[in-house]
Amino acid sequence: MFIIKFLKYLTKPVDRRIEHDLILVLIILSIILKKLKPKYRLYFLLFFIFLYRRTFYLIYNVLLLCYVITYKKYNLMVDISNNLLCKNMNMIENLRKIPKENSIIICNYPSEIQEYLVQWLIPKKVTIIVIKEIGNFMKKIGADVLLVDQQSKNNYKKLKDEIDTKIKTNSVFFYLNDPNSKMDKYDLGKVKTGVINIAYELKIPITPIVVDSTEHIFGAIREQDFRIEVGETVIIQNPKLYINKIKKYYRKTINKFKMYK
Repeated sequence: MFIIKFLKYLTKPVDRRIEHDLILVLIILSIILKKLKPKYRLYFLLFFIFLYRRTFYLIYNVLLLCYVITYKKYNLMVDISNNLLCKNMNMIENLRKIPKENSIIICNYPSEIQEYLVQWLIPKKVTIIVIKEIGNFMKKIGADVLLVDQQSKNNYKKLKDEIDTKIKTNSVFFYLNDPNSKMDKYDLGKVKTGVINIAYELKIPITPIVVDSTEHIFGAIREQDFRIEVGETVIIQNPKLYINKIKKYYRKTINKFKMYK
């Protein structure tokens, strides 16, 4: 019965997170090791460690995040981001295209934990606009965070005023799409238009960033390229036209990343 359920899980069309797959694989590994003869266990375990080396490197860096939170060593965040996105994978990016002047940086929502670290690689200071659940964690790892209360009736006006204040000193980083509306990691889902309208009203330049997704097989991160593409910075003249244009740009770029995998 367990095997049937597990096979159904493996063939689900939706994407599973690395940690979910890894937990299941570790359970299966422990069962296999018990069944194997002692003389074969070490060889099998070494093969498993080699196969999952990139995932274990991810776990090691997540433990480093715990160290950052405990001892407030925020200067390590750039190193951790480089470890996971540049060393653990082959990162291809054009982040230097981000303008020196402050802008609103929009980005597609991450699928895995290491993809949340992209903003630490941006070559300028940013304030991240996120919901409370994620924002509280990002505060603990040293991010400058602007929390969004989705239940507030005056959320739009409050957010507009805060962006107007923050943009004088920092660029503002915002996740463009709703993660709950995504069908899989390569789906854009529903686009949130509030910040685009704010950028139009305040005449703030807007810069799109498209971030790749991490591919893994049963929790094992395979060797792969990880792409980050910075689009054209513009001052929005017509928000409706820009929203349609940006949706097409993100879908086209995300599909291009998927093809490279």
